[in-house]
Amino acid sequence: MKISNTIKQESETNPGNTNLILEIGQKIPVDTIIESIGGNACNVAAGLQKLDLNVALYSHIGTDDTSKILLHHLRKLNITEDLICCNPGEATNSASIISLDQDRIILSYHAPRSYTPKALPNAPWVYLTSLGEGSQPIIDQCLNECSHNQRKLAFNPGSYYITHQLPLIREILSQLDVLIINKEEAQCILDTTEESIPQLLRNLISRQVSQPVITDGQAGAYTIDTAGNIIDQPSTQIGEVRETTGAGDAFSSGFMSAYIQEKELRYCLAAGTANAGSVITQIGATNGLLNKDSLNTIISSHSL
Repeated sequence: MKISNTIKQESETNPGNTNLILEIGQKIPVDTIIESIGGNACNVAAGLQKLDLNVALYSHIGTDDTSKILLHHLRKLNITEDLICCNPGEATNSASIISLDQDRIILSYHAPRSYTPKALPNAPWVYLTSLGEGSQPIIDQCLNECSHNQRKLAFNPGSYYITHQLPLIREILSQLDVLIINKEEAQCILDTTEESIPQLLRNLISRQVSQPVITDGQAGAYTIDTAGNIIDQPSTQIGEVRETTGAGDAFSSGFMSAYIQEKELRYCLAAGTANAGSVITQIGATNGLLNKDSLNTIISSHSL
C-alpha cells in the first residue's frame, strides 16, 4: 500500500515518441498534481468495496506522516483498518507518477519492510498480491489458512514476485483457485515464448491452476472453462483514456466481484474489462472505479 502523487502534464512531443527526456537542473512546470492511495492490494480492496463486497485490507505500512494520510483515505473508502500493521520506525511506500500521453511513468519507492503474520478474519476468499522482500511468512500464512479453513485463494503476483520469486510462484500454482496475470507474466511463469494465450491458459491448467485468467492490454482478457473452452472479452472503451494506472487492479476487482458471486465466466471477464475501461478515463488508480449499478449499466449498454 502506498501514497501516489500523480503529475499530469500535457505533451508537446510527437505521438510516436516513447521517450521522456528531463534535463538535469531544469525546472519543469506541470499542469496538475493529484494525491491518492495506491498499491495493488489497496486498489483491489477499494474496487471490491465499491462493488458492495465486505472487504478487509491486510497490509504493512510505516508510522510516518504518509501512513496517517493512507489511513485517512481508507476511512473515506469505508475499508476497515483492523488488519493494517503499522510498523514502528518504518517508512511507508510512495510513488510519483508522471501522466503523459494517456500513459504513465512510475517512480516507485518501496521501503524496507518487516512482515509479521496476523490472524485473518473468517472470510471465504483471500486475494493475495504484490508483496515485497521478506514477505515469505505472509505467503505461508495465507496458504496454510486457506488449506486448513477451506478458504479460496486468488493470486496476482506483482512485479517483485515475478522478478525474484518465480520458483515460489510455480510451487504454489496447484493451490490457487484463481490466478490473474498478464500475458508477459504467464510467459515468465511458464518459462516459454509461447504467444498463443489459449495455449498459455491450457499450460496453466496442466499446472493445476483451477481458474487462470490472462489479460493482454487493449486485446482484452481471456480465461478457460472446465470443458477446456477459451472465453475471451475485448477491452471496453468507455471514454477518453487519461491514464492507465490501476487498470489491472480494476480488472481484478471487477472480475473477482463477479466470480465470488458465481457469475458466468463471460460476465466475470466483462465486469473486469468494464471496470478497467472506466478507471483509465480518470487520473489515479481508484478514482474511476465503478459501483454495482454503473457496472451493470455499462455491461448492458456495451452488450458485453
